[in-house]
Amino acid sequence: MTNPPAWPSQVEAYLAELDLRLGETDPATRADTLQGVREHLHDALAAVGPDPTAAQVQAILDRLGTVEDVAGATETSGRSRRLAGGWVAPVVLLLQVVGIVGSIFLLPVVALVAAGVLVGLSALWKPWEKVASVAASVVGAVTFVVVVAGAMFAANDCYDTATGQGMDAADKPIEGLRACGEASSSVNVGGVLLVGLGALAAVALVVLAVRAARRVDREG
Repeated sequence: MTNPPAWPSQVEAYLAELDLRLGETDPATRADTLQGVREHLHDALAAVGPDPTAAQVQAILDRLGTVEDVAGATETSGRSRRLAGGWVAPVVLLLQVVGIVGSIFLLPVVALVAAGVLVGLSALWKPWEKVASVAASVVGAVTFVVVVAGAMFAANDCYDTATGQGMDAADKPIEGLRACGEASSSVNVGGVLLVGLGALAAVALVVLAVRAARRVDREG
């Protein structure tokens, strides 16, 4: 396919502005985008006829989208391709694990944010998988914090009760141990449920990471 002898002035201005707007884009991506736009415009103008009016040319450009729209889509696509390597899925999973296990200390939660950003920008996760990955990370972190904090508080309460703090001396051996056992039973039930929920979140994160890694293998 060859380009027309001369582009309408509106098209020349559009292409020049797009070329300028893509100045900081990867050279290969920039060339592919410009070539694709030229081919599209060539075909659209050919369908109109040899002497398109200014209104017809503008209508074609409007359907194509503004320079900002085309450049923005190109830059987003370029970032997605850069975040589609084999290292992305393992790094995301590692950040999620560090963020969940360290969530009790608050600061490592930054790792979860970093993982969410990578997942959001990468092309390896489908839209619903991005949402599922972020949701599973949050659920995993919350359940981990609740389980650890609950176990710590339960241990302290059980110790205080068993040692008889706040009880008459005669009641310490029997009432203290009985109350401690009842508290442990209730904590165990709730703890099992929370651990199960956290385990499901962890499995979901692993499955999503594996699916993303397999896409790298297929594309490679």
